[in-house]
Amino acid sequence: MSGKPVFIHISKNAGTSIIASAGNHIVSAGHQTAAQWVDKNGSTAPIFCVIRNPYGRVYSEYRYRRKRYLSGETNPHLANLNRSFDDWVAATYRDGEYCTETFFHKTGVAFNKANMIGGRLIWFIPQTRWLQDENRKLLATDTLRYETLSTDWDMFSRKFGFTVELKRLNTSTIGVEAASSRMKPETRDHIYKYFREDFEVFGYDQ
Repeated sequence: MSGKPVFIHISKNAGTSIIASAGNHIVSAGHQTAAQWVDKNGSTAPIFCVIRNPYGRVYSEYRYRRKRYLSGETNPHLANLNRSFDDWVAATYRDGEYCTETFFHKTGVAFNKANMIGGRLIWFIPQTRWLQDENRKLLATDTLRYETLSTDWDMFSRKFGFTVELKRLNTSTIGVEAASSRMKPETRDHIYKYFREDFEVFGYDQ
C-alpha cells in the first residue's frame, strides 16, 4: 500500500485529537465507514482507526449528548437526553429510540439518510461495522486503542515517518472502570449484547 494513511473517525474515539495532531500527514475520511471510503477511493492507501472499550464509549456518547441537551441546544435528536444514563441506554440500544430508521419513520422525526448504516445512525453502530467489509473482513491495517493511545500513537506515527505529539482534545477523563461502576447490571448487559462483536473481535472483557 502507498500514500498517506486514511483515518476512519469512529465517533467518541479521540478522533478530534488524532486529526489535530496529525495535520496533513494523514487523510481524514470523516464519519464514514472504511467500506464506504474504499468504495469511493479504492484500497491503495493504509487505513487506520482508534477503537475503544464499548462501556467507556457508550458512557462518553451519553455525556457528550447530555451536555449538548443541558446547554439548551434545540435538536430533536436530543429529546431523550432528559433520561438518566441507564434509562437512556435501554431506550437507545434496546428500544432503538433516536437511532433507528424504523423509529424515525414511526415518529416523524427527521433524519439524514446518508448517516444510516444498515438502518441505524452511524454514531450508534458497533465499531466492527465501521471497519469491516460486507464479508466481515477488517479493512483497517492499523488499529490503535483508546486505552493505550499515547503509546499506540507514538508507534503509529513513527511507522509512517511523522513523529508528532498527540494533542488531547475533547477526551473523557473517566476511565472504563469508573464508567462501568456507574452502570446497573442490566445496563452493562444491554451494552454487551448490542456491541458483542466489538467485545469478541477486539478482545475487550465483558
